[in-house]
Amino acid sequence: MKPEANSRTEYPANQVSGVLWNLYSPASLPQRALATLRPYICPFGPVLEQTPANGRVLDIGCGNGLVLAVMAHYRRITEGVGVEINPRPLETGAAVSARGGLPLRFQQASDSADWPRETFGTVSMIDVLHHVPREIRESFIAAALERVAPGGRFLFKDMTSSPWWRVRWNQFHDLVMARQRVEVEPMVNVIRWVEARGFRTQVRKSYSACGLYGHELAVFDRPR
Repeated sequence: MKPEANSRTEYPANQVSGVLWNLYSPASLPQRALATLRPYICPFGPVLEQTPANGRVLDIGCGNGLVLAVMAHYRRITEGVGVEINPRPLETGAAVSARGGLPLRFQQASDSADWPRETFGTVSMIDVLHHVPREIRESFIAAALERVAPGGRFLFKDMTSSPWWRVRWNQFHDLVMARQRVEVEPMVNVIRWVEARGFRTQVRKSYSACGLYGHELAVFDRPR
């Protein structure tokens, strides 16, 4: 499937940034500032537009819950569950959820064995796989797919794997912000892993932000 380049969105960055500024008032000022900058660096629109309405979402590697908070604010979901290896961001996510009355819950998970065993209409993995060791990436994806209900959807987004200069810029950003040297998994590999488990690719989209940051989104549906 040929990637579709499209930067148009129904969720403009300035609007989503304002939403996050309000939602993340319980967070520290640095966390709140980073939350409001995120839509400009990593637009939420393409993910929100592919999130089925009125469903339950499991967000893997949720951090402090940004993606789930935005999904809930725009009433894309009825319930969200976030799992994250680091417990500290989860405290922020829980505080944001409680203050905003959002239908979200969070749990710490050291590995995929700690994820909820139930299935969800949508499972999302947003900007996570490049932090996962290469040798377990396929099994990490497979564990996520096990949580997708029949007829459900897997939303996968990560930094682009081309062109080289966007890759280098993304790597520089993660080196500064996360203090981690990352390597992006080519999207063709992710698609191959997911389709091998019976899922169908519905959307593949490439887009950029701020003229520097490159992103790739793939949407997969599980047959009933």
